[in-house]
Amino acid sequence: MNNPAIRTLETPQPGRSLPDGFSRDAGAGFMLGSLGGVIGFAISYCIVCFIMSVVRARRQRNRRQTAIE
Repeated sequence: MNNPAIRTLETPQPGRSLPDGFSRDAGAGFMLGSLGGVIGFAISYCIVCFIMSVVRARRQRNRRQTAIE
């Protein structure tokens, strides 16, 4: 029951350590940044598709009106 290893912080061993200049925080930041980039790209793609659809519908409506007249 009186194990001194309990409630002590474990220091990383050299064999298991991450490469120099890389940490868990950096990895988490990279993942969040890439996720944000993918979501941002998807949203902007949807906006562009919607705008192009509106422009196409407006052109078709104008063609129909000029054909009727």
